Amino acid sequence: MILLAALVAASLVGQKTLSASKAWIKAPAAGETTATAYVVVDNPTMYDVYLMSASTDAAGRAQFQKVVAGKAEPLEAVIAPAYDSVELKPEGNQILLTDLKRPLAVGDKITLFLTTDGGLTIEVEAEVRKN
Repeated sequence: MILLAALVAASLVGQKTLSASKAWIKAPAAGETTATAYVVVDNPTMYDVYLMSASTDAAGRAQFQKVVAGKAEPLEAVIAPAYDSVELKPEGNQILLTDLKRPLAVGDKITLFLTTDGGLTIEVEAEVRKN
């Protein structure tokens, strides 16, 4: 709650708040029911922000994971460091979308929702790409 209050106070005095950009989703192979999403989260605040969950209407479930040397492990949260950004990318932290509700085609636009530990939800549009 303190973080949320700090973010609201910062926005009231004209300072920037947490934002997301450069979001994209790797097009799944034909018949696949999973996909991975990538995004950059900018944190211009003086506090580390924990991204606790992700969601989208296009999938039954979305979860953070870390991929190192081709091996994926689930993450409870992703940290957007104070005065910095975090990039979710193919070899690193990313969002696994499972139980896709429909086939995703290159060029489709999907809305992702990222929720912080303070309850703030960031909305970002992601385009489906080959890679």
